[in-house]
Amino acid sequence: MGLAGAWWGADHLASGLYELWRPRIERPVSRAMGHPLVLGPYEGLRPWGFEVGPSRFLPGPKDGSSVLVQRLIVRLMPLESLRQGVPVLALRLEGASAQMRRNARGQYWVLGPQEPTGSPRDWPCRSPWLSPPACASSPPVCPRAWRLGWISTCIGAASS
Repeated sequence: MGLAGAWWGADHLASGLYELWRPRIERPVSRAMGHPLVLGPYEGLRPWGFEVGPSRFLPGPKDGSSVLVQRLIVRLMPLESLRQGVPVLALRLEGASAQMRRNARGQYWVLGPQEPTGSPRDWPCRSPWLSPPACASSPPVCPRAWRLGWISTCIGAASS
């Protein structure tokens, strides 16, 4: 009962913290990506972190593209966090699909404003895309092994 009660308490606390922090995460990520982010519901604490349900980037003001992720797994990277002096998160996307729609200028995804220095954003995230997402575009242009590299570029380490 003791371990189960502690896990239940930790899960309940994590759920409350997620609900508190969700808007604080959605706003800056939406701004950086140029598309509104809607994070899904908290789905529970896991030994490796926690899970979030279906989440999406909605079409942005400068293009009609969108992304849906069925499941987002968030892990804290303790050693990397200590090395960098800031919390570093590992994000795993499962069941990702993209609807890519070209705007009048021929762009499929327009990111938000860059930092005033003009340098790329340096977010403390790691993003291993473990499975290629399904992709639909208008007109069709998605490479077979497309891996959401534009998100990886925005939020930190590029995946190969």
